[in-house]
Amino acid sequence: MTPTKEAALQATSPIAVFEGTDDFQVEVLAEARQNPEVEEAAIRFANGDVDGAEQGLLALIGEGGEHQNEVDTWLTLFDLYRASGEQLKFDELSVQFAARFGRSAPQWMRGVEGGAAAAIPKKITAPAPTPSGHVHWTCPSALGAQSLATLNASISRAASPWRIDWRYLKSIDPATLPALTEIFNRWADTDGRFKFLGTDVLLQLLEESAPTENRDVDPQWWKVHLALLRVLDEMDEFDMVALNYCITYEVSPPPWMPPKCKYSPMDEEGQTLLPNDFGDEAASGGIGSSRMSFQDTRPSVAPTRMPDEDGVVRAELEGELLISAADVLAPLVAQTTAQAFAIDCRHLQRVDFGAAGDLLNWAMTLHSGGHSVTFQSVNRIVAAFFGVVGLNQAARITLRRD
Repeated sequence: MTPTKEAALQATSPIAVFEGTDDFQVEVLAEARQNPEVEEAAIRFANGDVDGAEQGLLALIGEGGEHQNEVDTWLTLFDLYRASGEQLKFDELSVQFAARFGRSAPQWMRGVEGGAAAAIPKKITAPAPTPSGHVHWTCPSALGAQSLATLNASISRAASPWRIDWRYLKSIDPATLPALTEIFNRWADTDGRFKFLGTDVLLQLLEESAPTENRDVDPQWWKVHLALLRVLDEMDEFDMVALNYCITYEVSPPPWMPPKCKYSPMDEEGQTLLPNDFGDEAASGGIGSSRMSFQDTRPSVAPTRMPDEDGVVRAELEGELLISAADVLAPLVAQTTAQAFAIDCRHLQRVDFGAAGDLLNWAMTLHSGGHSVTFQSVNRIVAAFFGVVGLNQAARITLRRD
């Protein structure tokens, strides 16, 4: 694509596609929209739940699935199998892909230099613990029916206390409001313990979606808000919202009913932020368990070169990036004279929430200073996760080409 065509496309669309001679030469810019169903799988994968990510993607591309004809979702599953070392499943999927789309599937190790095969993880019985493993369910940026189904399944498989992360929520499908109200009311009537991260994000979204004295707004937004306040045991705030509901619609609001559940906010390690009477908590199973995991590969960044004549520092990330990316980023932070950074992620297998937060902070700092960051050749399951945490707002993400 010529520079003129590239500029024209970027000016007219939030999504830019660059086509080459290869079926899979596709790159996406930072503004590319995320798919909430694929986000679900990406979040599970980031948390080490490979089984859950796989089943979510299989449901999307299977017969009757919403994405059965979406090539990108199929390619995401290919990347998942590559990252988790499932060559047999990769090959089986290749046959199905060729039959459905009438074209060749990606190759297992296509274009990988000698020695890179050692980075493919082995199957072991359980994943290594990470901070994100303390969360039973992480809300994607767009909350829809599929997300609620995953939430219900996650809660049903785990023991109390249930830990929910709302930090990445940006929108709620209005069609899911009655179901979400039912879930919150059910939780409030449950003799269990709930711990939320990012509660303020959820509350702010509900408040902004139901302004006072605007009768054009669906009352279900108010009912969800009131049901959530029951879970949080916020009686005073409940009464205030109920009064505004009454003023807006001139009808009686749902009555306050004391919750049976216990609630407290938590930190990223899953620990309670405020004093509570919960006592010692036994480790809970559930979403974090998986039949396969990753090789014990330390996160690393290949030695960086000094900025080239264009002021660009080039480096490579490989393996798994878990818990923190501070050590990995240290050589890049030291490049104070660079104008831009190009990070090759072809051999990067997985990134969790803790490491992604470090990458985001680093990229945002550079972006605010007028510098550019590009993460190149990212596998699709990791790229989707980068979209969840907002890294694509501070850096350019390009997908791997095979």
